[in-house]
Order: sequence, then structure tokens, then C-alpha cells
Amino acid sequence: MRSIKLFVLCAATVISGSNAVAGGLPDSVLRGSSDPVLQPRYVPGVPVFQRWDGFYVGGHAGYGTAGADLSSGTAAMANVLNSLPRNDGVLDHFSASNFAFSKIENNQITFGGFVGYNFQMGELVLGGEANYSYGGFDLSPFKSVTQIFSDDTGAPAGHHYVYTANLTAGPSARLQDYGSLRARAGFTYDCYLPYAFVGLALGRVDVSRSATLSYLRHDSPDVGVPPIQDFFFGPVTKSESRDSVVAYGFAAGLGVDVAVTSNVFARGEWEYVQFNSVGEYTIHVNTFRGGLGVRF
Repeated sequence: MRSIKLFVLCAATVISGSNAVAGGLPDSVLRGSSDPVLQPRYVPGVPVFQRWDGFYVGGHAGYGTAGADLSSGTAAMANVLNSLPRNDGVLDHFSASNFAFSKIENNQITFGGFVGYNFQMGELVLGGEANYSYGGFDLSPFKSVTQIFSDDTGAPAGHHYVYTANLTAGPSARLQDYGSLRARAGFTYDCYLPYAFVGLALGRVDVSRSATLSYLRHDSPDVGVPPIQDFFFGPVTKSESRDSVVAYGFAAGLGVDVAVTSNVFARGEWEYVQFNSVGEYTIHVNTFRGGLGVRF
């Protein structure tokens, strides 16, 4: 009996001690969980964009193709041909249609420079730029026609003339240099600024039309008639020309500027320029170029 009383007393002591310890612990511990660790509140940062605003200058070099449509110049070419001396009716054996031209192209390396100013509003970049290129595109589609024919016009009795005549003629244009005044718009992404532009284009063109005639007249007389000595004519050239004619048009294109350092950038660009009619020429230029610029 005494041992039973001792066991009951010990059990009561253990139970009361356990309740005391449990009463001192938080409910979360008793439930087998713990309070979550408090994290700092997330605050979004201010977006950081590559700086493109401000004044900039640079240089570029590229490769361009100039083309011209000459289909409207047939009448003007005929006027030059008709201004040649009409000796012995030689020109009657040529036709202005022999000197009708359609299209011509010329490829050339170009180089130049640019200057501009950017306004930046977050990712959007707007600006204006003046761009200059020296090209030296030579568009001169001359044709040379040789005719061999008999014509006794003006020949004395018993004499017969045989002509070997050469006529070289054509229009000529040289696009010396050109430039554009552009409005630009682009969006900055990381260190890149892809952009598009459109604007006014100006070019300086030397234009001319010329024709050169030369011939040999040989006499094949009747039997027993002494021949007349061969006659050489020319060469004689007639031309019309205008230098440094200002051509107007528009420019458009696409490009990308790439930040190399905080104020130096590289550029890749395609530009299309279309000029108004200059003489019988309607000139356009396609140019691909690369460049390097400095931003201030």
C-alpha cells in the first residue's frame, strides 16, 4: 500500500511540473510551428537608362549606290545632236533613238560627318541631326555609234562618196556631295539606341549633255575618173552644261547607336535619298555606313 501511495505522489509531481513548463511556452511552440521571419518591404527601384541626351558630333564612312532614270531626256539629247554641223547630210544617217537612255547606276565609297542634339524622356529619345556625305557618284552613260554608208549628196558627177562616221553622245551627271537635315526618334535599350529618321535632302550636281561627231569620206569614182582625196572631219563636240546645280529631295532611313563608353558611341545606318529632277536626271542614293561619335 505504501508503495502505491509513493507512485501516485511521483506521478502527480511530474504532471504538475510538465504543465508549468508548458504554460511558460508560446502557443506557436506548442502547436509545433514558429513565427515567420520578417522580411524587408520590397520597394521598386528607379529605372536606369543609358544617357543619350545632349549635343553630339561624329564621322562616318560607307558604301553607296546612286541611280538615275534618264527616260525623259530623249528630246534634250536630240537638241544637242541637231546643234552639230550637218556637213554632207551625215547626221541624217543617225537617229536620236540611238541615244535614248533608261537607267544607270554607279557605286562609290562615301565619307562625311554628322552633328546633332538629343532630347531624352525615359526610354524615348527624340532629336535633330545634320548629316553630310561626299560621294562623287559619276553617272555618264555615253553611247558611241559608227555608221558606214554611201551618200552622193554634194558629189561631182562620176564621183561616189562612202562615209565611215562615228557619233558619241550622252548625258552626264556627277553627284559631288549631299546631305540631310533629319528628325530622329528612337528607344534606348541597355546600351543600344535603335532609331528611325526622315528629313530634307540637299545635293550638289554637275549636269551636261554632249555629242561628238567625226567621219572619213572616201571617193569611189567611176572608171577613168580620178578620185577625190579622202576627207577627214572632226572630231567636233557640242555640249550644254550646268555646274553645282542644287538638287532637293527627302531622306529616310534606319540605324542604331551603340554606347561604347559613357560618352562615345558607334553607329550603323542605312539611308535612302531621293532627289527631284535635275535636267533629265532623277537621282536616288542608297547608302550603308558605319560611324563613331562623341556625346557631350
